[in-house]
Parts: sequence; C-alpha cells; structure tokens
Amino acid sequence: MVAIAFMLIYNKCMKKGIFLALGIVLLSILAAAATMAIPPPSTLPPINAANNEEFSMYMAIFSLYTVQYIGTVLLFLLSLRDFRQGFKKSYYFICAGLALEALYLALFLPIYFFYDSAPDFLRLLTETNGIMLGSILIFVGLRHFAKLLNVTTVFASVKVLAITLVAAMAVTLLLPGVRQDLTQDLFTLGAVVDAVVYGFAAFLTLALRKQASVSYKWALTWFAIALLFNALNMLLIILGPVLATLNIPMEILSAPFLFNTFIFVGAGAAFYKMVHAPAPTTDKTDLVAIVVFTASLASKPADIDRMLDPMRGITAQRNHSNFTAADTAQLKKVYSELEEYLVTKEPLRSLTREHLRAMVKERFDWSPA
Repeated sequence: MVAIAFMLIYNKCMKKGIFLALGIVLLSILAAAATMAIPPPSTLPPINAANNEEFSMYMAIFSLYTVQYIGTVLLFLLSLRDFRQGFKKSYYFICAGLALEALYLALFLPIYFFYDSAPDFLRLLTETNGIMLGSILIFVGLRHFAKLLNVTTVFASVKVLAITLVAAMAVTLLLPGVRQDLTQDLFTLGAVVDAVVYGFAAFLTLALRKQASVSYKWALTWFAIALLFNALNMLLIILGPVLATLNIPMEILSAPFLFNTFIFVGAGAAFYKMVHAPAPTTDKTDLVAIVVFTASLASKPADIDRMLDPMRGITAQRNHSNFTAADTAQLKKVYSELEEYLVTKEPLRSLTREHLRAMVKERFDWSPA
C-alpha cells in the first residue's frame, strides 16, 4: 500500500515538475554541505574572504548554484519534445548559456581549493568574470524566440544593446574606487556586460510573455524574474566599491545572490509542468470548452483571435443548454479551423492532427465527426 501510494504521488508530482524541482534543490543543498566539509587551501585566493569559514561559505554557494543551473537545463531540455525545431533552437541557446554559467561556477571549486597550484590562465578566467558569454547566449536564444512570434521590442535590438553596453562601461569606469588594476577592470567590465545583457534579456522575456498565450505566461514570468535577479546581482558587484563606503550590511547586499538560481529552477519546473501536466477530464461534451482548450494551445493568440468571433457571438446570445443545431455546427467549424491552424501554422508547438485529436479525446471524450 505504501509503495502504491508513493507511486501515485510520484507520478502526480512528476507531471507537475514539483518532484524534479525539489530533487534538484535537495541535491544542490547536499552538494553545498559536502563542499563545506573540504578543507580550504593553505593560501586563500582573492575572493575577499576574511577567513577560512567565509571562504568555505563562498565555495558552498558556488556548488549550490552549479547544481541548480544544471538542474534548470535538464528541466528545459525534458520539456522540448512537442515543439518545433525553431523553438527548440531558441531553448538550446538558453540552455547553453545556463550550462556555461554552471561551468564557470564549477571552475571556482577546483581552482580555488587548489589555488596554490592552479594554472595562471585559469586563475585569470575566474577573476575576470568569464561568465559573461552565458548571458549573451541566453539573450540570443530569447531574441530567436521573439522572431518566431514576431515580437518587436527595443530590448531585442542588438544596436540598442551595444550602445547601452558602451555607455554603461564608460559610466562604470568613472565610479569612485572602480579603477584599480587591469584584472579588476576586466572583472568589473565583465560584470557590466552581464548586468546589461541580463537586463535586456529579462525585459525581452516580459515582452514575450505579453504576446504569448496564457499557457506560457507562468513559465516566462519565473524566467524573467530570475534574469532580473541575475542583472541585480551583477549591478551590486559593479557598485561594490561605492556601496562599501555607505556601510550597508553585507546580508542585504547578498540577498539577491541567495535566490536567483532557486528562481531559475522554478522557471524550469513551470515550463516542465506546462508540457507534462496531466489532462483534466470531464464527462460533458461541451463544445465551447473544447474550442477554448484547443485555442489555448496556440502560442500566439493574436493569430486565432478572429476565428473565435463566431463562438463569442453564440455565447453572447444563448447559454449552453439552448444551443441550436446551427450553433453546434458553427462551433465544430471553429474547432476545425483551430485544428488546421495548430497543425499547419502554429509557430512553436509541433502538433499532428492525430495528436491533437487524442488530446481532445482524453479530456472531453469527444472527436470531430
């Protein structure tokens, strides 16, 4: 009985992404605890660690972030099976960016724990913010996503991004306490690139959320918040020398760093749930509900809005129990038009007529005549 109950809970949670998300978080916490148990090197690297305990805490955070980034990538990749190649390409770029974030953070662990014997070029990589390529790949993926939905926004413009980057770098180098040496300057400018690119990526995601169907909104909301937190993290690094003079408690400045990867895992779980959520069933053959469900599968609502006008006209005049034979025929026609659009013109999802009808059959026990 216990085994059966566990399997039922497991299957339900797997469909919603909760089980995987919680597993990723638990694994990341275990990795962080294991990292803290490793003795620090005899010579501490320049990570502003005042003592061994603080150094171990930094390393634990890096390992936690690494596992959560990798977990987010897995959640995204496991959710791409029913999408067209163009959409998959967008998320491949995003996943590559997140994987580079994980790789960069993972490099801190062996390099910093064996700092005394680490090669100079690896030290330079970790100390000059080599992570910024990850944010660029994420932006490229989101920009490709925007092209698929024909979303136009200033935050998708490479020209505007480049101008913003140059201006932000110029302003940053004028801040008091920023200019120190070449290594520190490179690290700071790398943080500027990350902050600006992550900011553009976040607002581009919000623009996508505005245009996409309701099915995508929750996952895109989480992802936009995670990107904004990453931008804020980089901004705090840039402003570190200035903020240090204001005696702001380190706990306040560190707060965004503690949440961003957890939010990325939430975004991955929301996307996984959107694809794998179990189908709610009903005993009633409600053609209006069938049309509404079918319309919800469209990633770009504007494309199908006019197709729904006949349904709106019918429901504005009569309730379900008073539908005429002509109303029923009209609703079936609306369904057929939506089916044709989803199979032939839907920009993101890859749906066959058979797959779509099986989904409708599973939920409503109804098939088009």
